[in-house]
Parts: sequence; structure tokens; C-alpha cells
Amino acid sequence: ILSSEKERLLGELYSFRFVSRTLKGLERSDAEWIFIDRYLSSHLVSQQVFGVHLKHLDPLFERLPKPSITLFLDLPISTAIDRLHSRSDRKPHETYDHLQTAQQIYQKLAQKENWLPLNALLTPDQLMKEAFNAIYIS
Repeated sequence: ILSSEKERLLGELYSFRFVSRTLKGLERSDAEWIFIDRYLSSHLVSQQVFGVHLKHLDPLFERLPKPSITLFLDLPISTAIDRLHSRSDRKPHETYDHLQTAQQIYQKLAQKENWLPLNALLTPDQLMKEAFNAIYIS
């Protein structure tokens, strides 16, 4: 069993390695368009929920290209909990308190970075239309 300090350090090392590899790949790319999934922001939020603040890695994160648009799928916690209960691979830390903390961090990040919120209660087809409209208008 790892101590909380060792877990924190492993989380920071993992974050550093991930961003370093991403930067190396981007430096070699001449692509005009880059599509990125939720992974980086999800990782950063998850680290914060578990008490790992990566402030000293900010200079590294600042080197990443800034997206022209970020879509934020906002879902009420009660719906997220209902969906988690229907999954067989639910993790022990996926609790109401955990999700509430994550949602607060996501909402602050969304506001700070001007993400476009989308209502994740919509059907997949409706959500796709909203996403296309948001991208088109931007």
C-alpha cells in the first residue's frame, strides 16, 4: 500500500510524462487541426479531487496549444450516480462527494477557459446537433 505522499508523487510523475509525450508529438506535427478528447482535463481534475495540485507543472501545461473551442458536457450529479449504478466496472471512489468535488472543479475550469457548456441530459442525436451548432457558431 502506497503512502499518500508516494501516491501524490506518482500522480505528478504520470502527469509530467503524459504532457511531455503530448508535447513531443505536437512539436513533430504540422497539422492545422488537432482534436483532443477529455483525457488531459479529466486527469487534471481527478488529480485535484484526490488532493494533488500540479501548480509546479503549470509551465509545462502552458506549452500545450490552447484549443479554439472546448465543449463541456454538463451532467447533474444525480444522473451521473444513476448511470454509475448501472455499470459493472464502477470504482470505489465514484461517490456523490467525489463527483460533486469534480463537478465544482470542472465548472471553475469551464468558466476560466470559456468552455461551451452542453446539456448532457439531451439524447445523443440532440447533443450532436448542439455540438455541431456550437462549433459552427464559434
